[in-house]
Amino acid sequence: MEINGLDLGEDFYMENTKGHSGIDSRVVRTRDNSVKVFEQSFGVKVFDLVGGDNFATLTGAQIDALMVMAAVIGATYTLEYNYVSSTFRFRNEDQPVIEHDPLGPREKMTATAIYRNVRIKCMEA
Repeated sequence: MEINGLDLGEDFYMENTKGHSGIDSRVVRTRDNSVKVFEQSFGVKVFDLVGGDNFATLTGAQIDALMVMAAVIGATYTLEYNYVSSTFRFRNEDQPVIEHDPLGPREKMTATAIYRNVRIKCMEA
């Protein structure tokens, strides 16, 4: 998985893939006077990229790079996930945008420190 070229490994999974905020429908009368209804979802998909205790851990340098990207409100980025490329933005309205727990006690974040239970809050752009 990559976000704008930042390699995050292959262990993250997508959660909360709540999609589509509404339904667009259209009613059509056919020649024989029967009714046909066509519907489709519209809106954006909201999702989290999630790691756990023992998988999808990140270093402090990777967390820092993600925080820099997330600090630009409304900016869009490219997500490469399961060989599919999509455009997304960070959900800055849902703070903290990036959640993480240090592996062991830490007084300050270092570039080589390991962080687990990472959650990255995203939304399709």
